[in-house]
Amino acid sequence: MIKANIISLILTMQEKRPNKVLGYRNDIHGEPTQTLIGSDDNERSIIFCLKSGDSTIITSRDLNISNNPFTPCDESVHQKIFRNMKKHPDIYVKFFTLLNEKIPR
Repeated sequence: MIKANIISLILTMQEKRPNKVLGYRNDIHGEPTQTLIGSDDNERSIIFCLKSGDSTIITSRDLNISNNPFTPCDESVHQKIFRNMKKHPDIYVKFFTLLNEKIPR
């Protein structure tokens, strides 16, 4: 029953907002570990950790972005990120909750 409620919540969250993954960072094995989420025209973005669900709000002037840039996200990586995230419903829910609360439409 709980799993069905989580899946229902995930589907509702997906309908509310399109995915806004702008870029990603990999670990040493090539697996995405962090995503950069936000809107293309927004000054503020969020770094979201795919392993823990932790997040950090950043701006385009943040030194961390310059020193360790994100790789632009193409469709195949985008699908891989969401396929992996769906294996961890709690992190998936955190991701969409964060999008709906922090990133303006």
